[in-house]
Amino acid sequence: TGRASVMISNYDYNSPGQKDDLRLPRVNLNKVDSAFLSFDVAAATSTPLNTASNTWDTLEVLASTDCGETYTSLYKKYGNSLITKLVETAAFIPGPNEWRKDSVNLIDYIGTTGLLLAFRNTNGYENNIYLDNINLRTVTINPNLKTRHFLVTPNPTTGIFAVQFYAQPTELKAIQVFNIAGQKIKEIAVNGQPGNYYSVNINAYAAGIYVVRAVFTDKVLIKKIIKR
Repeated sequence: TGRASVMISNYDYNSPGQKDDLRLPRVNLNKVDSAFLSFDVAAATSTPLNTASNTWDTLEVLASTDCGETYTSLYKKYGNSLITKLVETAAFIPGPNEWRKDSVNLIDYIGTTGLLLAFRNTNGYENNIYLDNINLRTVTINPNLKTRHFLVTPNPTTGIFAVQFYAQPTELKAIQVFNIAGQKIKEIAVNGQPGNYYSVNINAYAAGIYVVRAVFTDKVLIKKIIKR
């Protein structure tokens, strides 16, 4: 973050086919449930994109589990799929609106120790490529959620609580909240849209016992919650 970024000057680097790697520190993914590598990228070409048989600058994200002896390509973009600005005949310097955030899912490497990630530039003598805000984000799932698959927390609540699912439900239609008298006071329509975390606010209602219902196409899951 901050004012600095990574740049490789393909604009004045006349070595088509030359490969240069930027390696990240090795990481351990042995105690996490999911992981994503995200980064901001900015790139341009010097050659019109409709030029046939052109050699383009290429950016890859690579992964290695043997200390860099071999790599697997997880992300590969060049030409139109890579650029954030159309043809630039001068050396490209990105403006604030000429960046794109990309990410790579590292789900296949969960459980790996000593994972080595690298960005690879393959030179096409086109224009500059920039990287910024490189971030490895890991998620560890609540072990109770992994066991029960459906949690309502915190319980008791002061008014705002979360309804969570594991794994992501595909047939969820709605989340409903009923008071002890059986009156529905809240409903979140889901209708199969992807998601496994929903925030519910019952601040406007009195303290007491409420029933949370997760309504699926073929079933209903129920939890009681106490509002203080």
